[in-house]
Amino acid sequence: MLTQFHYPKAMSPTILDDYLAHGWYRMGQSIFTTKLLCLEGDMYSTVWVRLDLRNYTFRKSLRKLYRKNTKQFRVEFGDFDLNEEKEMLFQKHKVRFDGYVSPTLSDSLLDSQRGNIYHTKEFRVYDGEQLIATSFFDLGKNSSASIMGLFDPAYDKHSLGFFTMLLEIQYCKEQGIDFYYPGYVVPRYPSFDYKLRIGDTEYYNNKTDKWLPLDMLEQGELPAEKMYAKLRAVYTKIADRGIEPALWTYPFYDKVITGIEDYHFLQIPLFLLCKKRGTQYFVVAYDYQSHLYKFSVYEVFEELNYYSILYADFGRGNCFANFLEEHLHLLETTSADEIADEVEKYLA
Repeated sequence: MLTQFHYPKAMSPTILDDYLAHGWYRMGQSIFTTKLLCLEGDMYSTVWVRLDLRNYTFRKSLRKLYRKNTKQFRVEFGDFDLNEEKEMLFQKHKVRFDGYVSPTLSDSLLDSQRGNIYHTKEFRVYDGEQLIATSFFDLGKNSSASIMGLFDPAYDKHSLGFFTMLLEIQYCKEQGIDFYYPGYVVPRYPSFDYKLRIGDTEYYNNKTDKWLPLDMLEQGELPAEKMYAKLRAVYTKIADRGIEPALWTYPFYDKVITGIEDYHFLQIPLFLLCKKRGTQYFVVAYDYQSHLYKFSVYEVFEELNYYSILYADFGRGNCFANFLEEHLHLLETTSADEIADEVEKYLA
């Protein structure tokens, strides 16, 4: 599956180690893995990364930043604890991001629950008595996951978000922890590249279930890149037959709605809309997991239109922010030519 969520009732250190070692990551009180991310109306591949701490040392530029900020600001370490001061910092920090952001820090980390199933620690950075940065990270037995870093935008020039990552790494080294997991990076979307500044990272290869040096990554084999390439190939063949399809991203591909599991919704994140005829959408998609082109007729599932409002931030560019229910399955094949012929048969 391209996206999976688990909702454990407890999380032991060894179980967290196992999740992290297989490319999973905490979200609120759940834990998830995904191969894709929808950002600003485009679909991107996620690449999970980690830092091997066993022979790791800060390079010169990182040592300089670490020394400078530890000299200028007061740093505190402690157990995870939410309070009004950190909530105010979260509200300052979140304005930096477009799209949906949890309304409160509690919502983001605890899903509004009272308890925390993770063994979470935090660093706090103060300028005098003012809290200007904080970070939260989870500890396993032999690994640690960086969960969230917050900083006051007024202190942007001090790289406090990155500085708290360095604090976490130094702590983990001192505790004899082997691996530090900062989450994922996103090829073609450089906003996540700051995570790579920490040093020579490894990436999780889903096909081999192994961690490999990041410079061995073959971007053309990533899910989003593969699907785009396959759709470009069939787009050309369909256009040659006098039909001009439009490429859409579909952020609801992984949404599961309780109570309507028997409906057949589109579960592929990219598709070509070949034609709209009345309420019917003639759609060609490429399924990354089965390696098949699929040609089907869909209609908007009106009962779920409220999701279009809830996820209004998805509605940019060619981003289809309505649930599509399959009404007629026409063809699936590995051949782009066969799909193009079938599209021509129905729509030319």
